[in-house]
Amino acid sequence: MPAVTPPPSAPGVHKNPWAIIPRSCAANVMPHIRPAMPSLEAISASPHYPVAVTPNPVVGGFRFNGSADPQQQLNINGGVIEVDGAVFKGKLIVHMDDLPTTDPSVFAGKKRLVHAAAQGRFKRRVRAAAICTGQEYYAEITAGSGVEWFFEQMLRTCGKAR
Repeated sequence: MPAVTPPPSAPGVHKNPWAIIPRSCAANVMPHIRPAMPSLEAISASPHYPVAVTPNPVVGGFRFNGSADPQQQLNINGGVIEVDGAVFKGKLIVHMDDLPTTDPSVFAGKKRLVHAAAQGRFKRRVRAAAICTGQEYYAEITAGSGVEWFFEQMLRTCGKAR
């Protein structure tokens, strides 16, 4: 008799927040992001499967670990990513929870799913008002569509998660 898998909503079953990624379709990736989309074989072979973190091809001029290849998968959960651009040079570290490579001590007692930290120097003077951190959306968010309310609630929730 085959083993019975409990439904995801059953008590005690851990839901992996990244589980939806393999079900997503590469055809749905925005055209300006497609150059960074690794092949499905490369994603499947990743030690971080089902997640693949790649450079954003829209933000040009950066080299990660000495390479400008937009399809390179950046190391997460413990590996340092060397960043070198026209304005900034430094290191980046990214941790994501619920992956095969996750160090449980990073997220012990925390509700967050992602932790990112950057360290480095600007190569020239940069006004603090010109620095962007956080989320950036390529699609226009129109007033009255309800989307702005959703994003506000989502960001408030993320800000409160510990």
